[in-house]
Amino acid sequence: MRYPKFAFAVVFLTLTPVAPAQAGEFVDITESTTGTITRIDISTLRGLPAYDFRRPFPVREIWVEHDYSKNKTETASSAKGLMRFDCVGSRAATISFTQYDSNGSVLRSRSDPTDSEYDYQPVVPGSIGSAINDVVCS
Repeated sequence: MRYPKFAFAVVFLTLTPVAPAQAGEFVDITESTTGTITRIDISTLRGLPAYDFRRPFPVREIWVEHDYSKNKTETASSAKGLMRFDCVGSRAATISFTQYDSNGSVLRSRSDPTDSEYDYQPVVPGSIGSAINDVVCS
């Protein structure tokens, strides 16, 4: 029995291992005096419209990564968080935050999916949050 050429291509493509997805487009934002390096994943930056009475203003959302490998005062090895920025009001909220040990196991995790106006705090001038805000809101 003869099989069409495309059948071999389908079998080949089905059995070919797929390369892992890219890890994102991380950009270093700042390094603290204790050695923590903060990065943002530019590929995750998106705008969200105002959300009824709970958050009556638009925001910009981005994933943030903290590398604690040089910070000897921190027990975690790294952390990732989902942050939202109110660019007009210069406020920010952390929606989700997880810290990891050196093996990648979760040490602590918290999330606040309510996305209420009251979750947003002023961005402190000169802080890491301010540095992220400057990039996200530019």
